[in-house]
Amino acid sequence: MTIIVADYGFTHPKIAQLLAAKVGAVGRYFGQDTSSDGKNLTRAEAQLLSAAGISVFSIFEYGAQQAAGGAAQAAKDVTLARQQRHDVGMPFDRPFYFAADFDVPDYAPQSTDPLAKLGPVGEYYSYIHAHMGSVHAGAYGGYWLISRLFDAGLITFGFQTVAWSGGQWDQRACLRQGGATILGGEADLDTPERTDFGQWTLAPTPPSPPQQDGYLVLPGQAGGFTGRAVTSTDAGRTWS
Repeated sequence: MTIIVADYGFTHPKIAQLLAAKVGAVGRYFGQDTSSDGKNLTRAEAQLLSAAGISVFSIFEYGAQQAAGGAAQAAKDVTLARQQRHDVGMPFDRPFYFAADFDVPDYAPQSTDPLAKLGPVGEYYSYIHAHMGSVHAGAYGGYWLISRLFDAGLITFGFQTVAWSGGQWDQRACLRQGGATILGGEADLDTPERTDFGQWTLAPTPPSPPQQDGYLVLPGQAGGFTGRAVTSTDAGRTWS
């Protein structure tokens, strides 16, 4: 594929920089960001990217090991993801890559069950799959996380990083983060492995209809007519 894909958090490259680098899609963040730098995507930023022809894919992460919190943490994250999806205007049918940005251990070395091997991390993604549905089920992490989540049927979209992968790549992952950067190190360079990797854009905001002026005519109490000037700002649907 020829599209250039990148992801970034705090750096916020300018639209002109992204276009000059021929970036066609960017990974942007959702989650409990409380920093003054603003790691999270905003609706205004999504509108600017979309207007420039740059699509977005959604990464949910605010703590590297949040997935180790199991189902209880997943319940909080699903609620927040839904609210932020609404606030940004992200289309309902697009996935989140819920991140486990650490070396997930093998919690059950003697077992062949991929879910058992993921321990509380598996419980985290099981809750997401059950409450957001398979169309929204995505994960970011190393080889063993992505591979076991696919084997357990818990994700549809996989975003694999070279970290904690031992040189292995799961062929089912639709995005790869290989360690290279662009824009002077401001963004990670990603490789898409399929056409649909969860990207989306916002529809353009329609212009406000022009104000229209009119005159409301009413029957008078003693015969004849009376009236007053009125205006409409929604193409004549309502008047005031």
